[in-house]
Amino acid sequence: MPETDHSAVGDYGDTQHTTPAVEVTEMLCFIQQKTKCMTVDDIIKVCSDFYTTDDVEKARLTLLKYVTQKRLPKHKGSDAEIRTKTITAVVKLCLYPASSIPVFCALNLTRLPPVDTDHVDVTALLAEISALRREVRAITQLKVEVDQLKTLLCSNVSSGRQESSDASLL
Repeated sequence: MPETDHSAVGDYGDTQHTTPAVEVTEMLCFIQQKTKCMTVDDIIKVCSDFYTTDDVEKARLTLLKYVTQKRLPKHKGSDAEIRTKTITAVVKLCLYPASSIPVFCALNLTRLPPVDTDHVDVTALLAEISALRREVRAITQLKVEVDQLKTLLCSNVSSGRQESSDASLL
């Protein structure tokens, strides 16, 4: 697959101006944007719980294309340890002021962890509401059936008393 250049060149007067590259990497987009409003520990926890080890490794390799002044080693250990250590290094690099990394964006919004109301998957909410409505309808139907059974039981008990009192009169 040929590699494409994601940098944009614009003509601003007499000189050419190159803007930073834009990369499509959901995890790095999440990290880059959430470092402005979440603590590092929370970002690491959310990312290590949400993304797979393969996702984390792809993000690390993407960053390696742009970083020369810092190391991003490949960590060893269990999958959870590898994710946590790698994400920690990635977050530190994203926060490092001297790093010249591109702006990361997300094409697949389902690959962004839902951490606040700005990232809620509305379709998932609608599906959940529909399921809850079905359950409420089923419970309402059960309530009607229970009421009918109570009425039937009460009428059977009353008619049974009536029959026993008629039998005692004979």
